[in-house]
Amino acid sequence: PLSLPLTLPLTLTLTLTPTRTRAERGLRRREREVQARTMSSSWKLAAHEQAFLQQLMARSALPRSQAEELYSACATRFKAGGREAPFQRALKKINAALDAVHLGVAGVIMPDSNGGMEEIIVFVNKSADEAAKKFGVGYDEGQIKAINGVLSAFAEIGEEQIPLQLDQFGADTEHLTEGALEALMTQLCHEGWFRMAKIENEDEQEEDAFELGPRAYVELAELLSEAAVPIPQTLLYK
Repeated sequence: PLSLPLTLPLTLTLTLTPTRTRAERGLRRREREVQARTMSSSWKLAAHEQAFLQQLMARSALPRSQAEELYSACATRFKAGGREAPFQRALKKINAALDAVHLGVAGVIMPDSNGGMEEIIVFVNKSADEAAKKFGVGYDEGQIKAINGVLSAFAEIGEEQIPLQLDQFGADTEHLTEGALEALMTQLCHEGWFRMAKIENEDEQEEDAFELGPRAYVELAELLSEAAVPIPQTLLYK
């Protein structure tokens, strides 16, 4: 996860890994550390609830319908026998178990691909302390500079919040090749910070673009609000 807090102008404060560490190795290490941190506090959860939590952590964010299907599949696999808590209650139970380590799940109401709205379930880090910063390892200085540039680009357009393409992210991303920037954005989308989007070009053909993701709206809500970025409805499952 990205470390908090961020301040205006948008600046990420992260504990960096040595330059010899590659992004993929850093990502695997972050996943192992967060899993260890989470599982150490999830002993109060039933086996199927722990399995669901691990799967959600691996995917970062899921539409509610898919998350409910995943929860049901975990209950079946671990033979809960119909004794599993309703999904909404399970989310509250997970948050109660993880509260001590400042992790949890939240929901964000966002547009879906059909022009409607959907609830996205996302695994989040709610802490801005030194322990949280430790989980920001895995991105090198060049990538962090680019992430700042991307966040700044969305902050600058404020209330408009239209999807942006790679060439609209500003000078702080220009030190990366297009391929490296695209790979970074793909990883950040996987982690729930951004989402893929489509826009029409002048020839009325669709092109790839990016928009803020559910995790950004939860973990960076205060910062985005200061930049006049509208925050969608957020559900905390307490």
